[in-house]
Amino acid sequence: MQLLPALAEADLAGFGTALGEVQRITGGWFASAQGGVFAPGETGELVERLRGWGAVGVGQSSWGPAVYGIVGDAGAAQALAERVRGVMGPGGSVYQGGFSVGGARVSRGAEHVAS
Repeated sequence: MQLLPALAEADLAGFGTALGEVQRITGGWFASAQGGVFAPGETGELVERLRGWGAVGVGQSSWGPAVYGIVGDAGAAQALAERVRGVMGPGGSVYQGGFSVGGARVSRGAEHVAS
């Protein structure tokens, strides 16, 4: 898997491909229980729409229903978010934002565990 080298080289297409592979493998473990690599119905349909609309990396959180798509710049993100808002049903919401430039932090209560 080339996920980390793609990130280190700022290779968005490579990152998206590697992320898709991670999603395929992980989703495959639960496919028999959830009805496919992605949750069936609206979740799986939205994953496919995001891919068709130009997201280079797509996936779902755990069992869904949260779905994400990764694109290359703010303009593409805005356009993709608007398309998703146009197909979302009542109660759906869209978050649009960039990656954290400060990295991730893991905490347990007030205790800092890792960066």
